[in-house]
Amino acid sequence: MAEPAKKKIIWVEDDKLIGALLTKKLIAAGFDIFCALNGHDAFEAMKAMLPAIPDLVMVDLVLPDMNGFEILEKVGADPRYASVPKLILSNIDSAADHKRAEEVGAKKFIVKALSSLDDIVKEVKAQVG
Repeated sequence: MAEPAKKKIIWVEDDKLIGALLTKKLIAAGFDIFCALNGHDAFEAMKAMLPAIPDLVMVDLVLPDMNGFEILEKVGADPRYASVPKLILSNIDSAADHKRAEEVGAKKFIVKALSSLDDIVKEVKAQVG
């Protein structure tokens, strides 16, 4: 019997250490991860995987080329990706940012400093089923 396909996650994180640590945890949990350092690379990865689409798009907010909100707006505006769950993983934690996250369709806002890697993996699993 064939193994079920791994859930595909596009993750945009410019901190290479955090990227490496969480990517390792997510791969160990059975996910197929592409960790991009910026929005441009994330969109290139999404184009390359077509006709498949990611099962989750996860973004940091502070990034070198565009912020996480801009990325999620672009993802949501594309009919191919509009139904893909979106998650924010950032150390920025203001009421205004949480409100903006809802506006761009983020299902969850996780504050990195307040969450363990295991907590983040658990939330990713909850988002992708």
